Amino acid sequence: MIPWRSGAVPLIGWMVFPVFWTCQPGLQARGPLAEPPGPAEGSAGESAAAALAALGAQAERIVLLEVAAPAEGGKERVLLSLPAVVLGPRTVAAIAPRLAVHLDVRGAEARISKKDQGGTLRRKSASLVRADHRTGLAILQTQESRRVRPDLAPAPCPQKDSVVILVEQGPDGRPFLRRGHLRQPRVYLDQGRGQNPLLLAEIPEALGPGRSFARMDDDLSSPCGALICDASGGFLGLAVPPDLGPFDRGGKEAPAGDGAEAVDRFEAAAPAPGRRPGEILVLPAEVVHYLAENLSRDKAPARGYLGASLREVPRPPEEVLKLGASNPGIRVDRVVPGGPAEKGGLKAGDWLVAIAEKRPVTYPDVLRFSELVEYGGQGRPVDLAVVRVGNGRHELLTLKIQIGAR
Repeated sequence: MIPWRSGAVPLIGWMVFPVFWTCQPGLQARGPLAEPPGPAEGSAGESAAAALAALGAQAERIVLLEVAAPAEGGKERVLLSLPAVVLGPRTVAAIAPRLAVHLDVRGAEARISKKDQGGTLRRKSASLVRADHRTGLAILQTQESRRVRPDLAPAPCPQKDSVVILVEQGPDGRPFLRRGHLRQPRVYLDQGRGQNPLLLAEIPEALGPGRSFARMDDDLSSPCGALICDASGGFLGLAVPPDLGPFDRGGKEAPAGDGAEAVDRFEAAAPAPGRRPGEILVLPAEVVHYLAENLSRDKAPARGYLGASLREVPRPPEEVLKLGASNPGIRVDRVVPGGPAEKGGLKAGDWLVAIAEKRPVTYPDVLRFSELVEYGGQGRPVDLAVVRVGNGRHELLTLKIQIGAR
């Protein structure tokens, strides 16, 4: 089981309020689904059919990202082979933390492959636009698809224990849908390159036979890059490995076999230590959406910056509780000199009472706030209500802080 992170929460690299998007309708799905979303009678049956159609449309977005390089005898070596998702008419996203390393190999080229319903393999060249080293998300550009797809928009944030569907393409081009549930709407984990906000899902048999790619040089223990949707086909995120590894553009060339022998074969390793079988980590759709908007324009995503760290403290002073603090309370642990928090008047030792209109504030609220600061909060003002203790007094203050960027 993957634990929640505890201790101080740094808002040094991390308020935009949640925005809800709707998913796009699509084609009828095919392939096995462990349990249908609902009964096939009356309006409920129509709803289930619509959900399957939307899931089928999402499966049409799954493609195979390959990086190949010339080999002896006129053959080619497949250096990397993993699933990718079509985000828009010319934009493809993949969780590929070592993609740039593979593309540095002499003669290496990226391509997007997909089998149509007739089993014919179709390939298009692709070029890397930019990658985000923290999350491993890479954005590639390719030729416009004949069937222009609308942009893939995030669905509303799911609740704990809600149904999730892992969507992938089989070797014959048909979609495979695997049903599971959401264990935690957010966990905050360091995947080797810094802390990321993630969903934690449990999907039995997630490493089943529906795989359409060869091996996952970036991670052998999770369905990295698979599309995760809600029961109605809404986009929830992309499956990610528990460890992205260190960021290194100049690393060794990854081992690979020759040509097509590597394709349509999958070797699943045991789950990483600390993870139960079937546990899947997911980069949330809203984070993918924010990063992709920047990366597709060849811009490094700006991350919001508050310049303070907050800590959960048991049993705050009674006077602090009377002024609206939660129990356990949230205390400012550190303020970075010259940062946005200090400029807005926040001081170490202040007790947090409210974030905007949210009061009282709990530790999960702070975790969510830190995510919203980092992904899209830069340049936005936020009101923080704090209790300040000094000279024997307890004073309730409201501070307006302008979130910085870095």
